[in-house]
Amino acid sequence: MADGRGNSFYVAYMEQQKKAAVIKALQLLEKAIRLKANIIIFPEYVCFPEMQEKIGDYLEVMYYTNPKKLQNLFLVVAGSGWTKDDNNVARIYSYSGKPLGEQYKQEPYDGEDEDGERWIEGLRNPGKESLIIEIPEIGSVMTAICRDVSNRNETEKMADFFEIDFLLVTAWSKSLHGGFEKQLGNITEMNMLTSSLTCNCCSAVVDGKERARGHVITPYKNGSIIEANVKIMKSKPANCEKCTGCIFCIPFSFETQDVDEGKIVGKITQNRL
Repeated sequence: MADGRGNSFYVAYMEQQKKAAVIKALQLLEKAIRLKANIIIFPEYVCFPEMQEKIGDYLEVMYYTNPKKLQNLFLVVAGSGWTKDDNNVARIYSYSGKPLGEQYKQEPYDGEDEDGERWIEGLRNPGKESLIIEIPEIGSVMTAICRDVSNRNETEKMADFFEIDFLLVTAWSKSLHGGFEKQLGNITEMNMLTSSLTCNCCSAVVDGKERARGHVITPYKNGSIIEANVKIMKSKPANCEKCTGCIFCIPFSFETQDVDEGKIVGKITQNRL
């Protein structure tokens, strides 16, 4: 929920809904782990700080009670949530629930609603902290939050300078095409190393418009040119109101032939709870 502060807004979470939201998030987390996910991303705004802590606690308990279940997992991006000090912050956890750090949103949302009223995200400390993680034998991982990709100034510079291998994007957007596809494609083509995975909150989707919930962008070789290969995660099913959540499984192949043919990302499969 958003409340106006002049031309700015902040996000308020309803206390009576928090408990149910945490239960649902942990159900999705458990299923993603059961489906042998390597990296799990929650969407923007959804993970208020208490939920982020519960996600970390769940992973820690699992690590000590049944570590075999976590053998495929590298890390979890606990979405992003609005903090009491007015920042939009994602928390990143290791497979064992250890907090690796936080990503502060750099670029505030700035747009108009249907009535033409301008809304600006009231971030107090934009870009206060960024995190780059090195996973042995996998590569470097960086997180970005929605407009950090749409505006792409700092994200593009960091991905290029630090030669990021995986850019994980948590978003809340009505469309992934206008604000993400081209921008992430440019980052991939410029850096030649970066693959990206976007998780978009389906609650931000407007009925009647194209509804992509996320996408994967990977580099592939087309002759002597590196181009961006885009795979779209399809829209929610018509009876989604009966569904308690979705997990997308995205297999990666780095075999030489697959990379040369632009088949680095295999078939995306959807599983419903």
